[in-house]
Amino acid sequence: MMKNSPDMKRSTQTDDYFNQIQESEPRRYGLLDYLIIIATGLAVVALYAFVIKSGGSFGIKRYLVDGFFVMGIVYITIGVFSFVNHEGLFDGAAYGIKKIRDLRRSFFKFSMEREPESKKENYIDFVKKRKNKRKGVRHPFLSIGFAFFLISMAISYLS
Repeated sequence: MMKNSPDMKRSTQTDDYFNQIQESEPRRYGLLDYLIIIATGLAVVALYAFVIKSGGSFGIKRYLVDGFFVMGIVYITIGVFSFVNHEGLFDGAAYGIKKIRDLRRSFFKFSMEREPESKKENYIDFVKKRKNKRKGVRHPFLSIGFAFFLISMAISYLS
C-alpha cells in the first residue's frame, strides 16, 4: 500500500476521529439550568393540578400525583433521547437521509452543476461534524425527572 493511498487517508481520519471523541468534554450544567427545568416542571404540575382539578371530583393529591408523574416521565424521556442522540445512534439514519436528499437534488441538476466527487462528504466526516455540534447529555432532565417521579410516588403512598 502506498503512503498517500485513499485507504491510508481514511484510516488516519478514523484514528483522528476516535481520538477527538475521547478528548471531548461534556458541557457542565449550573444551578440556573436546574432551576429553569424545575420551575418549568412545577409550573406545568401546578397548571395541571389546579386548572384540571376545577372540573374533577377527586382530591388535589391525585392531581398532584398525576402532574408530578407525567412531568417526571417527560423529563426522563427527554434525558434518555438526549443521551442516545449524544452517543450517535441516529447518525446513520441522518446520513442516509442526507444522501437521499443530495441524490434527489443532483438528479434534477445538469451534470455540469453537480458537486465534484472530491467535495462530497463521507460518513466519517459527517459523524465528526455532528459530534462537534452536539451540546451534551441532558443530565438535569434525568435527575429532575427521577426526582419528580419519586415525589409523585411519595405523595401517592402518603395519601
